[in-house]
Amino acid sequence: MSSYNHAIGRAEQINIGRVINSGRYGTVYHATGLRHGVTKEYAVKILPMKRHDMLSDQNMYMMRNEVINMWRCRGHRNVVYLYDVYKDQDNYYLVEEYCGGDTLQSKLGHVHTEKMALQIVMDIANALNHIHDKNIVFLDVKPQNIIYSSNDSTFKVTDFGSSRRCTNGHVHHSDVTCTPLFASPEVFLQYGEISSMHDAWSLGIILFWLLTGRHPFMEFDSGINNNKVIDAITNARPPLHEVPCGVRPVVSGLLEKDPARRLPIKDVLYLLS
Repeated sequence: MSSYNHAIGRAEQINIGRVINSGRYGTVYHATGLRHGVTKEYAVKILPMKRHDMLSDQNMYMMRNEVINMWRCRGHRNVVYLYDVYKDQDNYYLVEEYCGGDTLQSKLGHVHTEKMALQIVMDIANALNHIHDKNIVFLDVKPQNIIYSSNDSTFKVTDFGSSRRCTNGHVHHSDVTCTPLFASPEVFLQYGEISSMHDAWSLGIILFWLLTGRHPFMEFDSGINNNKVIDAITNARPPLHEVPCGVRPVVSGLLEKDPARRLPIKDVLYLLS
């Protein structure tokens, strides 16, 4: 166990423990520290600055971007709280809220009741609405970036590495890095601008998956590759007959291929409230 002496509020020491998760850009650890005289749990994401594959301008930009955008969006109950950021000569350290639950990935592959699916999607939509109000597009809405908090029984968005600030409400195609299974048609077809409607599409994929137990455009038993994903997302129509009638207009609106006609997140919140 490593110990880092750094103040977080009134915490004077953070003790780094077991690995929670490991990704392309860094590793997340469970940690503990004193806060107001009480031992508090944290999640500490360590981003190595000197690892060879992290030294490119793009990767360094993504690390800084994650820190800045997560800090701008903190304070919402459906966004993982970022307590502090600090660095030494080797690493960035993001000291975040410890949620204690699994990611949404663990809930895929099962058919959920309409009530449960909508509760989850409302949490995600509330987070995205807050993020968009900060003039940021999240760009990588996927189950691995949504985590359940056992502290307040909510789902929260985390990992802002792919997020981007908007210019006139849009993000340039060259700035987009996202997961193909949750990417919008406009990413693949290179038409129009990338906007918050990209996140709305990804939310539609998640909602359909929770309601039916499967991806709306892909069958995985025959294997997948990027060409199959691109063809399905840009050409196939979602089988809306598999979705309960009451929520079908929302799913249909989110999975509208034309971003100009897609259902905005604010409208999702209005229709489901």
